[in-house]
Amino acid sequence: GNATLHLYPHFKPLQEFKGVSEYLSTEICTSRQKRFSLVTFVDSPGLVDGDMKYPFDVDEVILWLGDLCDLILVFFDPMGQALCKRTLNIVESLNEKHGDRLRFYLSKADEAGGESDRQVCILAAASVGESTL
Repeated sequence: GNATLHLYPHFKPLQEFKGVSEYLSTEICTSRQKRFSLVTFVDSPGLVDGDMKYPFDVDEVILWLGDLCDLILVFFDPMGQALCKRTLNIVESLNEKHGDRLRFYLSKADEAGGESDRQVCILAAASVGESTL
């Protein structure tokens, strides 16, 4: 929450999004190899369609974070709702502004079923932004 905003002042504008502060948390990991000096990873909640209500405007927060990031990693989970309309709409919006920063990954590929199931995920990602694949 507020400790995260204090530790990372560049995230202070997130306070403008009502309700988001209570859902911020920080985890600090050190590396003995020191290969990732001052790298910050931001993980957003998985998005689902339907009646799922988030306690803050998760779409706007993700788009705001997209403006701040140097690289946006999009993980499609073939077992969940990775290809739901809401996820694809946000990824499409990110692609419009930051297509050069987007990278797509298929998580749990070993559980994705057959080749046809993996192809569905690949085609969905391609439909969002062919130039980023």
